[in-house]
Amino acid sequence: MVFLGQGTKAIFLDVGGTLLEMGDPELAYADILDLYGYPATREQIGAWIRKAQEETGPVVSSGSGSGFEVSAHEEQARRKNLIEVFLREAGVKKHFDSCQKEIWDSWVSAPVFRLFPDAIPMLHGLKESGFLVGAVSNWEPRLQELCENLGIAQYFDFMVVSEVQGYAKPGTRLFELALERATARPEEVIHVGNDPLEDIDPAESLGIRAVLIQRDGSDEIHHSPRITSLKEFLPLARAFGWLRGRIVSGKGEAAAFTRLPWVRKQVADGFHFEPYPGTLNIRLERAQDKTMWKELRSHPGKTLEPETGYCAARCYPVSVEGQISGVIVLPEVSSYPTDVVELLAPVNLRDALKLGEGAAVTIALFPPVA
Repeated sequence: MVFLGQGTKAIFLDVGGTLLEMGDPELAYADILDLYGYPATREQIGAWIRKAQEETGPVVSSGSGSGFEVSAHEEQARRKNLIEVFLREAGVKKHFDSCQKEIWDSWVSAPVFRLFPDAIPMLHGLKESGFLVGAVSNWEPRLQELCENLGIAQYFDFMVVSEVQGYAKPGTRLFELALERATARPEEVIHVGNDPLEDIDPAESLGIRAVLIQRDGSDEIHHSPRITSLKEFLPLARAFGWLRGRIVSGKGEAAAFTRLPWVRKQVADGFHFEPYPGTLNIRLERAQDKTMWKELRSHPGKTLEPETGYCAARCYPVSVEGQISGVIVLPEVSSYPTDVVELLAPVNLRDALKLGEGAAVTIALFPPVA
C-alpha cells in the first residue's frame, strides 16, 4: 500500500544545483573547436569562458514580491553574445556560424551538464510513490530538451521555467504557477532546492514546506529540514506528517533507561537498531505541531513492556531530518509534558547531525506500529 505524506500531493524540484550541475563545458568546447580546425587547451578554453562571462554579465531579473520579471528575448541575446565573445577570444573566423550553433546545442546535453548520481533514484522513488512532480526552475526555455537528453524528462508531470513564464525566483510567481499546474494547496506540496534565497524563502512564504539540500554538508545555513543527498528526501516525502521543534536539554535520566537490557532488546526487536544511550529532546512550539503530536499520541504505537519497578513506554517510528531512522519514545507517565518529544536513535543525534542547543529539527512521522 502506498502511503502519501501529510496530504502531500506534489513535489516541486529546483533543477540547477539540486538535480544537476555544470559538467565539463571545456571538454565539449574543445571537441567543437577541434572539429573546425581551432585546437585549444583546457586552460585556454577556461580563460575564454571567463572572459565571455565577464563581458556579458549574469542573468538579469527585476522586481520584488511575486514579480522578478525576466525576458527570454534579452536572455537569449545575452547568451548569443556570450558565445560570440568566446569565439572571438578563440580566434574563430571560418565556420563561425557553425561553431556558434554547435556550442548553443551543447548546452542541452552532457558533458556541459551532468546529473548528480542520486537524482534518478530519487525521481524514480517519487513517481513510484504516486506523487505529482514538477520542476520550478530559473532556466532557459530548453529545460525540457535538456532533461530529455539527460534521461529524466519522463519523471516530470510539468515544468515551470522562468524564461518561459517571464518570472524568476526569488519571486513567488513561479511557485504560484506551479501550484496552479498541480491543482494543489500549498500545504499539500514540498519543494526541494539548494538556494535559501531562491528556493526556501519564496516557497515557505506561500506556506509550501521547503527542504534545503546542501551537498557539502555545511551547517552554516540553519534550516530544517536540511539534507545532504536526495536519497534523504524520500523519507521526508513519504512521511504522513512532520513535527518541527527545537532541541532542549533533558533531565539526564534517559541514558540509564536506554541502557536497560529489556529496553535495548525490545527496541532492537521492534525497530531493528541498538539504541544509543540517551535521547534527544525536542520542544514543539507551533500549534500545528502540538496538534499533530496529540493526534499521534492517540494511537497505541508499539509498547515497551516494562520489568517490575519501571514504567511502560510507547514508541513511534520516525526519520530525523530524513537522515536517521529512530523512534519517539513516550513514557507512560501522567505528568509527562505534552509539548516535548524524546527521540531514540542508533547514534548520538546531536553529533551526527551537527545540532546545538536550540537548533531546529524536523521529525518525519510514519504509521504507528501496533
